[in-house]
Amino acid sequence: MRKIILVSISILVLTACGLGEQYVYEGESDHWEASFTASKDGAAVTREFVLTYKGELEELAEIDQLRYSYDAGRFGNETGKDFGGDPPSEKQFTSRDSGNGKLLMSGDEVIEVSVKWGDQEETMELRGE
Repeated sequence: MRKIILVSISILVLTACGLGEQYVYEGESDHWEASFTASKDGAAVTREFVLTYKGELEELAEIDQLRYSYDAGRFGNETGKDFGGDPPSEKQFTSRDSGNGKLLMSGDEVIEVSVKWGDQEETMELRGE
């Protein structure tokens, strides 16, 4: 009986350790939608930000650069794409980072996003699912 209890506890602990943590945030503005996923598995932390243009790809043909940023309070990122005269070939833009450490998320954050393309600018808020 004692052996069965020890095996059951061991399985429970191993299963719980393998689940990790994950937070997903989503939002949209008039022209863009975005998602942010933060996850931790063991010591590894991964953050992924995906920005997608809601219109047709041809509508982006005239822009020379795209700038976007997100601010989650304790961390953030600003990124840009310079197209150098060639129009974008995709409507989706992704930035990722990973490392070891703390996740620094609790699930109830509101992530502020800013997007600048051509002479236009929009902001949006991403909220947890």
